[in-house]
Amino acid sequence: MTYVMPDGQNPERRTNAFAVVSLVLGLVGGVGLSAIFGYIALGQIKRSGEKGKKLAIAGIVLSVAWVVGYCAFASKMTDLANGSAPGFGYESVRAGECFNWAGNKDFANAEKVPCGESHDVEVFGLVNLEKDGSEIQQQSQAFERCQQLFKLDAKSESQSEPTLAVNFDLGNRNSKRVLCVVERPGGKLTGSVLK
Repeated sequence: MTYVMPDGQNPERRTNAFAVVSLVLGLVGGVGLSAIFGYIALGQIKRSGEKGKKLAIAGIVLSVAWVVGYCAFASKMTDLANGSAPGFGYESVRAGECFNWAGNKDFANAEKVPCGESHDVEVFGLVNLEKDGSEIQQQSQAFERCQQLFKLDAKSESQSEPTLAVNFDLGNRNSKRVLCVVERPGGKLTGSVLK
């Protein structure tokens, strides 16, 4: 609807206040309110012909962006809490890497160190297990495969000194990835055990 002034000029259309509020709340992270004010603004703009449609849409889009950002952040924090986040979790550990434990024997809190320095544990292999079988069968299969890898990949002089250990990815119950590690009870390893 267009109004014509007596002198022939059109009046300036106002910007919808709800659209402005939606944009401001979208910028500062007021997720729920930003979306609500944005949808209210769009309805009012459609009926009244006011300006601000792009502002209302921007407020709604920013609200959605904040929700996506919050979800990504929450997911990352959950991964960190479970010890399965890339960086120091099982996903990032590679064969030939050495670590010092920080408290309990958990790679989520382990400190990666050069294998030439004194260290608590060295990962010498990675094994993926079949999904079938009982937990006992899978543990037996993991130990057998790790022993085979150790015999193939370890230096002959180190085969009698350290003990083998198998670390299941405890942070992810669906994973059948196993880390084959070597450690020396009551002491530290020096140098790599790998050929």
